[in-house]
Amino acid sequence: MNKIRHLKTEVKALLELISGYDHDSIIISSINALEEAIENSEYDDIVYFMEKIVNWYTSNINEIKNNEFVFNSMDHVNMMKSLEARYKDLINNNQDYVGGNYTKEMGKEFNKKVFISHSSKDNLFGSALVKLLRGIGLNREQIIFTSDDKYGIPQGEDIFEYLKGQITMSTRMIFMLSDNYYKSIACLNEMGAAWVVGSNKTILFVPGFSPNDDKFYEGAINPRMIGFEMDNKTRLIEFKNIISEEFNLKVDEQDWENIKEEYLNKIRGLCLPLAEPMVNKVNRRKIYERNNN
Repeated sequence: MNKIRHLKTEVKALLELISGYDHDSIIISSINALEEAIENSEYDDIVYFMEKIVNWYTSNINEIKNNEFVFNSMDHVNMMKSLEARYKDLINNNQDYVGGNYTKEMGKEFNKKVFISHSSKDNLFGSALVKLLRGIGLNREQIIFTSDDKYGIPQGEDIFEYLKGQITMSTRMIFMLSDNYYKSIACLNEMGAAWVVGSNKTILFVPGFSPNDDKFYEGAINPRMIGFEMDNKTRLIEFKNIISEEFNLKVDEQDWENIKEEYLNKIRGLCLPLAEPMVNKVNRRKIYERNNN
């Protein structure tokens, strides 16, 4: 249980550091609640308040660094990095913090979610992906896909505030990159927010968009990250394994084969209209050349 002792020490240092900068009752209350959760080994609450504190730091770190009256800004930077690392370790190694009594099933995977960042013009490809994720075992509440009301923004919520609140370190961001994506300010904002927060990421290339496109290299996403085309069979299996491991899911292999083939057939079907303009262009060129020879 060395990790829990280290976490207690970090939280005490955090409280002292934050108190010297800001007496905001909300962040101070979150730190105090985190201390209490640690004492009582309440894992859900530990994760919840750790996430709130990390998100607070992410939102305020630039203001702290630029404040001429803050002389220990690097202490805040180092604390933020330490908390981010500790938060990720909490999620990936929960038994180290609660003596092995806590299971992933008990915590509903700590409210982890998959956020499908996409252009509304690519919604049909996104719908196919949602069906694939449901087949792997994710439930409706674990998927954010704004092109479908069943997976979108709850009634009465502020759109931008809701989406901003969903992009956290425990969110698996899936970027469906396309020409449409890079033309959307909303999509680019989601990309930037995910990169700042440090969410886990998966890069998908919508058919018709090349990973060699200049837009991919000029965006916020690290171009050295390995992405894959939506109809890549090998990478699709890897993707299924990542989601299954991250959300503690298990899908029957025969069922998976059926789910995978249904998904691939859907993607291929959606690709046909994309190919028709190019085919027609080639045919028109052949007819022109034949008539002018």
